Amino acid sequence: MNARLIAVFVCAVLVSAPIAVFADSLLLRDGNEVSGATVVYANNQFSLDGAGVSGDSVRAVYFTDPAEDRQPEHSGDAQTIDRYWQAVRRLLARFPDAAGIVLSDYQETEFFSDGKVTRRYHFAGHVTTPAVRDWGQIRAYFDKGRERVRLLLARTILPDGTITELAADAFQEIKQANADVFFDQDMSKAASLPSVTAGVIVEYIIETELFYPENPELFQTWFWFGDENPVALSQLDVIMPVGRQLHYRGWRLPVDTDQPEIEDLEGRTRYRWKLEDLPPLITEPNMPSVLDFLPLVRVAVQPDMNYIYDWLGGLQRQRLEATPEITAEVERLIAGAASPDEQIARIYHWVQQNVRYISIKGSLSSGQSGHPAYYTYRNRYGDCTDKAILFGAMLGVIGIRCDPIILMTNDSYSIDRSFPGFGGNHCISLVHHPDGRKIVLDATSTVNPYPSFSWMDAGVEYMNALDRSVGTVPLPKPEEMRERYELRLTIAADGTARGRLRLVTTGDIEAGWRGFLLSVDPNELLTILSGYFGRMMPPGTRFLEITTSDAQDLNEPLRVEMICTVPQLFTQAGELLFLLVPGSSYDVSPVSLETRRFPLRTQVSSKETVVILELPPRVSATSLPPDDAQSGANWSYASSFRVSDNTIIYEDIFQETGRLILPEDYPAYRAGLLRAAENVRRRIVLTREEQP
Repeated sequence: MNARLIAVFVCAVLVSAPIAVFADSLLLRDGNEVSGATVVYANNQFSLDGAGVSGDSVRAVYFTDPAEDRQPEHSGDAQTIDRYWQAVRRLLARFPDAAGIVLSDYQETEFFSDGKVTRRYHFAGHVTTPAVRDWGQIRAYFDKGRERVRLLLARTILPDGTITELAADAFQEIKQANADVFFDQDMSKAASLPSVTAGVIVEYIIETELFYPENPELFQTWFWFGDENPVALSQLDVIMPVGRQLHYRGWRLPVDTDQPEIEDLEGRTRYRWKLEDLPPLITEPNMPSVLDFLPLVRVAVQPDMNYIYDWLGGLQRQRLEATPEITAEVERLIAGAASPDEQIARIYHWVQQNVRYISIKGSLSSGQSGHPAYYTYRNRYGDCTDKAILFGAMLGVIGIRCDPIILMTNDSYSIDRSFPGFGGNHCISLVHHPDGRKIVLDATSTVNPYPSFSWMDAGVEYMNALDRSVGTVPLPKPEEMRERYELRLTIAADGTARGRLRLVTTGDIEAGWRGFLLSVDPNELLTILSGYFGRMMPPGTRFLEITTSDAQDLNEPLRVEMICTVPQLFTQAGELLFLLVPGSSYDVSPVSLETRRFPLRTQVSSKETVVILELPPRVSATSLPPDDAQSGANWSYASSFRVSDNTIIYEDIFQETGRLILPEDYPAYRAGLLRAAENVRRRIVLTREEQP
């Protein structure tokens, strides 16, 4: 069975003589696809069954020999189905609150001597409650032109024994969403099992065949065991040709299953990891990825990272070359720059704001190493890898080394980089500053002022192929992730007040505010922010006007100021006046649980509030709340009151210094956050002198 891809990007086909091929289809640049039996290509022109199609309008050509017909499979007879129902009863007895029971979570991956790979995934699950009805939605992603995906079995099994099978032709190709932003070769097929209601078993088998591997030496497989629901069987089989060594490692596996069962088959070797009757992983709000707590097995054909570094580093070096056009652009950008930091900043901001994020990937090499820098510069679009390559090429013009580094963002699962592999969902830049520092930057954003980068990159391990190393993206300091509210009010004798609220931000928090301001209609900004800031002000507060700096100018600090009036700040009780300090509030929803079994995800930040209250004549403060200060693992808090020239100054700061609060540290963190929220409701006692 032969199949191959003529060209991922048609501009790469440089031939003059006509070429005739048998094809499935042409993928056009507008996202449409046209099919035919015969394609002839010559002089940048395709002839599809005699109809002409310009080569400039074609992104890729797919053609395969007809696939062998494959009959639908059945996972077993009545004995197998009876085993399913036994597992349902057994696990529901142990876990009566389960939303569903996973009966089969089984993947078989076979690597062939010619580099082809076949993966079969067999799922069966009992829909105990409507919460898991989506188990009846079947979807598989594949790289069209390199992979073929089939639905071998899809059916529902009712308690009375009724079996309803889905026709194989119900598994239809789906047009990819967001086609204006993502132009990957990845496609998907989907089908829906009918009448999926509580009490039925759904079952399907999907086969994915990689018939045109780009590089067989990069074969790898990941498999997580278990689920948020009980699992009767979770199993991985990896089959290798005799003589081909497989490298593997497990994480969080039970002691008796940390090594595979190895069986010699006819000309093949099978490695099997099998876990049964797994309890559900009960999640908690704001926890890291569930995958970081499930058992995991990774396999690869490479014993270490050397081949991967050679392959990926070689591709990156080719793509990092600067053309004369890129050199001229850099020279224009840095003209008059007084320091290396200013040069880096100008180039960083230019790549962010002049290269639109659009993903166009058609191969493993372009997915991992991007397109050549000139391609992205010319087209003014690219994905994270493309932007990192262009940024590196531009810094190279001024003699500053800048390496693309691959990572898994901190909102996803973590990767142990000590095992060979190239997994990741993002590519950013490691700048070798002339003063010896190594600075992490992420040009994917459009609103991060130098030297800030997206929070999602912070604190995770990365792979640097050019440096043949792994490292960890440093966490920013709290002052580099500041959100500071400065409120100054002048209070009249009747308790009304007028003043100004000012927002000061830094780092990725500043970037978030810039992105927000650029996304909002300026005519609606005052109304929107009045509602947002109103939550920290007394009822009836009115915001009269707002002024902001240019959110798109990354060279100037962001400025947001609002003028406001407050209808009443005083509450009188006899001869005393009470004042509740406005301008501060805390979100305590992350600490809704009294205890935790899993870490709490947090963000490095410095949340600061400064409130200056100018009291009216003959009104003075007679009692101030006491100062407070607390700290714990990855957090600290302090608040203080003072009076100067009949002006009350209140300062409040809550800093977080890490990504996670561990379960053992959570009670103290929770108590500290709740106390900080309670402190903002403390009252100041005032007295008013009688007029002579």
